Amino acid sequence: MIFDTTMWTAVLRCQSCKSEFSVHGVPSADVSFLPQKHACPACGFVPAGVPPGLFGAGHLIVRLEKRPYYRRRSDGDTWHFNFNCSEWPAVDLVERRDAPPADAELCNECRVRSGLDC
Repeated sequence: MIFDTTMWTAVLRCQSCKSEFSVHGVPSADVSFLPQKHACPACGFVPAGVPPGLFGAGHLIVRLEKRPYYRRRSDGDTWHFNFNCSEWPAVDLVERRDAPPADAELCNECRVRSGLDC
């Protein structure tokens, strides 16, 4: 059996206040449930109890981005870009969406997990 391990960053538009917000690290299997299960950070609206796929009932998925984003611990120098890394920072972190600094140290485990040469 083959599993899709792709992780996505989704940009959603709130059904209530129309503001846009991002949800990071979403597995492919969960993308269809995004519009129904996330609270809008601007107004707090959660379209609870709405069946998946019911058009117009949840938040709108504006776009899905497959490209990675980068994190490092606030007190660290190593940048991570693979959600499955054993050292993936979850708290007390710095995050960049574009790319790490040009002279950045990239995590070797992230490189291996992403199929990049070390």
